Amino acid sequence: MPIDPLVRPVLHTFVAEIEAIQQAVTRALLELERPDAAPSDLAGPHTEVARGLHTLKGTSSTFGLEGLSEVVHRLEDLLGPAPEGPMDPRIADAILQTLDFVLRSVREIHRGTAEEPDTAPMLARLARVASGAPDLPADAEPTPTPVAPEDASGFRVAYEDFVYLIKEAEHLRQVGLRLEDRLRQIDDVLETMHAGDAGRDALGMARTGMMFLRRALAGDVAEVSDVVTSWEEGLKVMSTVPVATALEPLRRAVRDQCRVTGKRASLAVVGGELSLDRRLLDALSGPLVQLVRNAVAHGIEPPDERDAAGKHAEGAVTIRLEQQGNLLLVEVSDDGCGLDLARVKQEAMRRGLASAEELGDMDARELHEFVFRSGFSTSFEITETSGRGVGLDIVRERLRSLQGQIDVLSQSGQGTRFLMTVPIELGSSPTLMLRVGETVVGLPMVVVESVVLPKRQRMRRSAHRTMFEHNGELVSIRDLGALLELREPQPVRPDQPVLVVQSHGLRAAIAVDEVVADRDLVIRPLPEELRPLRVYQGASVLARGEVLLVLRPEWLIESERERPAAVPSRRALVVDDSITARAMHRTVLESGGFVVHGSASAEHALEKLAESRYDVVVCDIRMEGMDGLAFVRAVRSTRALRDIPVLLVSVDDGDAAGDQAALAGADAFLTKKSCASGRLLAEVERVMRLRRRTA
Repeated sequence: MPIDPLVRPVLHTFVAEIEAIQQAVTRALLELERPDAAPSDLAGPHTEVARGLHTLKGTSSTFGLEGLSEVVHRLEDLLGPAPEGPMDPRIADAILQTLDFVLRSVREIHRGTAEEPDTAPMLARLARVASGAPDLPADAEPTPTPVAPEDASGFRVAYEDFVYLIKEAEHLRQVGLRLEDRLRQIDDVLETMHAGDAGRDALGMARTGMMFLRRALAGDVAEVSDVVTSWEEGLKVMSTVPVATALEPLRRAVRDQCRVTGKRASLAVVGGELSLDRRLLDALSGPLVQLVRNAVAHGIEPPDERDAAGKHAEGAVTIRLEQQGNLLLVEVSDDGCGLDLARVKQEAMRRGLASAEELGDMDARELHEFVFRSGFSTSFEITETSGRGVGLDIVRERLRSLQGQIDVLSQSGQGTRFLMTVPIELGSSPTLMLRVGETVVGLPMVVVESVVLPKRQRMRRSAHRTMFEHNGELVSIRDLGALLELREPQPVRPDQPVLVVQSHGLRAAIAVDEVVADRDLVIRPLPEELRPLRVYQGASVLARGEVLLVLRPEWLIESERERPAAVPSRRALVVDDSITARAMHRTVLESGGFVVHGSASAEHALEKLAESRYDVVVCDIRMEGMDGLAFVRAVRSTRALRDIPVLLVSVDDGDAAGDQAALAGADAFLTKKSCASGRLLAEVERVMRLRRRTA
């Protein structure tokens, strides 16, 4: 039956409700499908799915969409009672595909491009699944859900937010009228000062008037600044969305890709608490879906191969987001097999992109660049998800259209990372202005942990570097002027400002000649021809028209990093039941040259220690089953393992947790907050040195 014209405009609320139900049901289905799920863990997710379907059925009926209501009713029958074990993936497929169908149908009805859809094919599909038919129709292949809602590039503004901005505009207009009055007063004072017969008294009055105007203008400037800041924050709230919410559908993309490939993988998001411009997230949705699909299709190995390689059967795909000033860093990584450089060379020669001699002279970074060539593929087999040579070239072009860039790093057998950098054009960002010699550069203040003047007694000098004690650890200091190749390296003076900079959990100390000022600046991307310069992330125009180049924080970290000489032989085991924590610790340890393996439980970690050699273990205290304290005691009671350095970490912050770790036999203890602040790698190096000395 046709939709009531009075009801159609309200359907946008139903679209939003379906999107929310879809996300909640997807999260619950991922739990229901887990092969290691216990019956006691299934009741809650099953209730979540049932509740979502019941709400969807009732609301469809309320809007007069009886056909859709009937489809969802059949879906409730298919769901049935809470299962005793993992859910049949075909039932999960049917639920997800039906939700896609309902969402697409209601969107079309809302736009006025269709009336209530033909539900017969969907009902037939559900009947086929319910009857236990062996296969779904070919056109029912799972496909990833878009990251952002269809109308993400529009803005839904709450009425109270709109009124607030109007009031702030009126406030700004009042200040503008006051400034016009100040200008008239200045004209009067200037006229008095330039009068030919102006005597001492007249000049004194003019001076007094100017002092009054200066104080008044200072107040006006502060008020304008407050209004602009408030207005900017209001606009950000209205036009941004939480990253975690926008990326939630990617879990569905990973799940569907696993169904197609027969692999096991899960997705973790680090930095999901950020709120970003919804238009930017919408623009990044395509690249993110492609990279996540590639991570599962090309990176993650089948469960049996991962088990043979000493990895957990379930692969890890991680998205990390970090905002540095007006630059967004998005990293998509996996712990799979990495890029096969031999196949890259073979494909490059086959396509005539380079000769064997040229390829032999290329380093890994240069070889990785071939994967962004149009039509380039290292897959020998053409499937629905690989071998067609499309995808990464489109991802790079999309990033370029956003004035961003993408780089890839890969390690054979350990995984692949794609790092995207994209400018954020919404609002200003706190920026430090730093002087080295005659040059002034900027640095996003968000990455500056502290600015210190190292005291002489806390500095340590050697033939090659200067270090100082900071928060209980020694940090190497580098001269920014030398890093920028503006001068030869200069010795660090005790009274010289030193910036402790953090990026991606790593730390560097940079000496500058002067910290000039801090300003709220709008940082714009560099022209395209200058973007290959990895030193700078963008530029800002100052009040007098001067251009300030803004440093890229991760370049400072890379310039500072000094890898140990014997990196290939160092192996670390990370034990944590949180996939996010394992991914974060892996990132830090790999930056120090470690080959890192992960384990989701202490019991599994003991098995890995019995099978393979590791130089250090990083283990969480709070875990299901055997906790970290029991794990350390087990390690210390085993003759073959008792000398392995073990560092315990915990979310608990206090002396009690540290004392418990020491009593259990741990070499050191860190809070997870300390790990996130960049202390993990230094502490791991310290406990390894201590163990070597006592061996």
